[in-house]
Amino acid sequence: MNFNANQALSVVAKNFAIGALAGGTLYATGVGALGLLNYLGDAAASTDVAGLAARVFSQFVSRAGPLYAGLQLPKYFSISTDVGEVFVKENATEHLAELLASEGTAAGQTQLGAALAISEVKQLIETVAVEGLDQIAGKLITTRVGEYTVEIVIQAQPSQAVEYAITHLLFLK
Repeated sequence: MNFNANQALSVVAKNFAIGALAGGTLYATGVGALGLLNYLGDAAASTDVAGLAARVFSQFVSRAGPLYAGLQLPKYFSISTDVGEVFVKENATEHLAELLASEGTAAGQTQLGAALAISEVKQLIETVAVEGLDQIAGKLITTRVGEYTVEIVIQAQPSQAVEYAITHLLFLK
């Protein structure tokens, strides 16, 4: 079977993402994996792997702060979701960073690994806030995601650039 360069890149990107999803700690949850893998397949056909990671990352994140040491995860950022824009504060991302760092593989340290983790957070927000962010603001929400119990708190933050913020995000085995 002959592959052109774009097809080969698509296969590599999909295999990398599938490996990250199958072998990674957070990625094993699979909350948003299917949609992201479909997107990866489309994007990989027209770009290189580094460009693919940047493109995936840019689909979800804005207002990003500096990165955690050794990771491609910003210490704080805004994430666009189907229920609105949510700011993810550093005291929430530190637990996500711990999870990525504990992975101990290159997948957890890449921009694509961070993008996959952020897509899981996006999907989590959309799942717990299906009735709207006002309905859950200020409440500790505990839910199951794959093998994890997840605690999340989204607070209203009046007079800020982004109206809601995740102030607590914890993945427990």
